[in-house]
Amino acid sequence: MKIFKILYFISVLLVINLSTFWHDINLFVTLENVIQHKYIPILWNKKERNLAEGGLEDSSSSNIRTHQRPDLLDEEILLKISECSELEYMSTKEIVYLITDNNKNPEEIINNIGLIQSSILGKLQQENIELTHSVLWNMSLRIAQRLGEIFRSGPLQREEVQAKLRVYIVEPITVSHIIENSFSSSDLLNIKCTIYNLGTIRNEIAKRISTKKISLSNFLLNNMMYRISMFFNDIFDMHGLLQ
Repeated sequence: MKIFKILYFISVLLVINLSTFWHDINLFVTLENVIQHKYIPILWNKKERNLAEGGLEDSSSSNIRTHQRPDLLDEEILLKISECSELEYMSTKEIVYLITDNNKNPEEIINNIGLIQSSILGKLQQENIELTHSVLWNMSLRIAQRLGEIFRSGPLQREEVQAKLRVYIVEPITVSHIIENSFSSSDLLNIKCTIYNLGTIRNEIAKRISTKKISLSNFLLNNMMYRISMFFNDIFDMHGLLQ
């Protein structure tokens, strides 16, 4: 009888330990998936000149968040979606210069999600754009990933930073082009195929990169592709679009 009790006790311990083990693995995998894939929304066709100069054109004061299913092809909604992508870039740029101009430790800033969220939240509030907490969180993770890529080799001089930012400005520009091209169609299936097709997104990025004569590794190109894909996925999920 004692043997059965001992075996039972050992079995319980094994179950508990295995549960803990798998929980830790799932946490790790989830975090990796979030960082690699769950990235979200922000901004529209504001010409490259405005992005480079750090200025935003005046936008409508309408709120992007709604509890009703908006018209997918509503021009104002599409404008706000693209605008969100632009603001994400502007926040990335702001934090990059915060690190460079103040000799901050890049790693400390990258790990400070609260600071990143404050930066993007301030810009969203200025444009009267309200996003869900999950969308804002994913947006912050995307910014953190960009910062990690930019400062992968350590601190940079301002000239080096400016060269890096020329690469990342391609993301909001690509978002703008995809929206402009795919949403000219009233066929929802065609729209889905366009914005969720990683190959299409990758090709659009490559086009923008080639016009700038920038050399980009496949690693960075793929990261951009996934960020844009999840940008669309999360923002449309928030609105209940394309369902």
